[in-house]
Amino acid sequence: MGLGIVRAMLSSHGGTIRPLQTTGDGAEFEITIPVQFSKG
Repeated sequence: MGLGIVRAMLSSHGGTIRPLQTTGDGAEFEITIPVQFSKG
């Protein structure tokens, strides 16, 4: 998936994506998605 698509999907659910510092090849990202638990 393209990074833009991932960002749009996360944003529509109230989440975020941010790059992490890495060395060497490749890239790492941290994603957050808010969760809401219901009682029951």
